Order: sequence, then structure tokens, then C-alpha cells
Amino acid sequence: MIKHCRSASGYQSVRCLGAYSRSPSDQLGMGNSKLANALTPRTSINTGNVFQVDALMTTAFGYLGYWPDVNNSYLGVRFRVNGQVHYGWIGFRSVTHNIYGAIFATLNGWAYEPLPNKATLAGDTGLSQRTAKLQPTTLEMLSFGHAGIEQRRNRTTTAGIPQ
Repeated sequence: MIKHCRSASGYQSVRCLGAYSRSPSDQLGMGNSKLANALTPRTSINTGNVFQVDALMTTAFGYLGYWPDVNNSYLGVRFRVNGQVHYGWIGFRSVTHNIYGAIFATLNGWAYEPLPNKATLAGDTGLSQRTAKLQPTTLEMLSFGHAGIEQRRNRTTTAGIPQ
């Protein structure tokens, strides 16, 4: 969310990008201060991390926070579903600013671990493991017709030798 924040000097208001949760049980912005960490891909998000209710990502001047001019970075989140803690991330393709105080953030996706109290990795969607094991059913193979039969043959032979 982009809004106005007090400058470091406290004498003026500047545009800033911050992350704000809706309730104290939903927390984000892993970091030991009011600044949200910009996580790199595959950083573990888990119970050992520090979370907070709101966190500053960057200011219009670009000197505060870990988010000015970053690419492919992630914000760690912790929230509750039916009283159980889940971990996840919000991905940003880029966060930039210009000399006129405008901040541009391009959202790149989000995901969370569906199992409670289980760590997740920044940027991990879990799809590669699941889709690698998917195979069409016999009914689906029949619906493909001749092309499906040829695909099945290619999967069950190695260099033309039946397995």
C-alpha cells in the first residue's frame, strides 16, 4: 500500500510503500525494526523469523528501507486460518522510485503453505513437484485418440525399447 509517511527528519510527509496487516494476528515484513526485509528467492519463512503488524518497505527518496530499486524480491507473511499459523510470501517483480516522489511496485504473485506451522520458501509455489507427477488417466488417454496413444508409447519406451 502506498501512502504518506513522516520523513526521517519528522518535518515533512513523503510518499512511502508500506505493508500493513488487518489484525495483530496477521503479521508480515520480517525484520527487527519497522523496516521490512526484501527477501531473496528461496529464503526460509518460518517460526524463527521476526514478524510485525506493519512495516515500511521504501520511501519516495529511496534512502530508507531495503526495497528501493529491487527486482524479484519477496515480503514474508505470517497469518492465521482457523486459529492456526500459516507462512507465505508476496512477490514483487520490481520496486522503483523517481525523483518526483512516485513509487512503482509491480506485484509478481503470492503463495502460502497450506499446512499449518510449516515453513515455506520465498518464491516457492510448490507446483513443480506436483505437476511433475501428474499423468493422464486411461479415460483421458482414450479421449486424446491416436495422438494420446503415441504420447503413451513415447513415455513408456526408452530409445524404442519397451519397458
